[in-house]
Amino acid sequence: MLAGVNIQPGAWGRTDGVIDQVHISDVVMHDVASPFFVTSRSGTTIGNITIDRLTATGIYRAAASVESWAEEPIGRLVLRDSTIEYVGEGTAEQAAMEVRSPGADARPLPAWGLYARHVNRLELGNVRMSVEKPDSRRVFICEGVKSLQMDTLKVPGDLAKAVTLKDVQELYSDNPKLKLSSP
Repeated sequence: MLAGVNIQPGAWGRTDGVIDQVHISDVVMHDVASPFFVTSRSGTTIGNITIDRLTATGIYRAAASVESWAEEPIGRLVLRDSTIEYVGEGTAEQAAMEVRSPGADARPLPAWGLYARHVNRLELGNVRMSVEKPDSRRVFICEGVKSLQMDTLKVPGDLAKAVTLKDVQELYSDNPKLKLSSP
């Protein structure tokens, strides 16, 4: 199966329009390629999306992702009160891969938990991510995010060592070890 939740206007060709004020809650999924896959391309604008009380197990291919490949960033994605369990077994080659614009399906990424690219505001609250088998990739990669808020994000090991923050302008976290690197 593809992603449990797939918001991807323009996956098969240019689509002009706006997606905004989407609220997805109380979803349970098992054995899907990715828990959610949100992607914008040229011509589409994605405003606010909230996903709460998501329970996903047996995720076997790709991290959850929120990605803008358009000039305009995705407005705001909120993920809260959710538990996501991955199969794991990502390789060192996958950890080092360059991320390119996706096709119509979720694809392996250099993170196993969450990948975010070109987003104005990303909020994670009371989110638990785990992996069944060892994985060489980071848990979370965030690139080009203006504001990142993480409260009660639980991952295996030390959160500060499990995330990569690149071009993140503001960081609000309840984890004192997690800091933005200096330019």
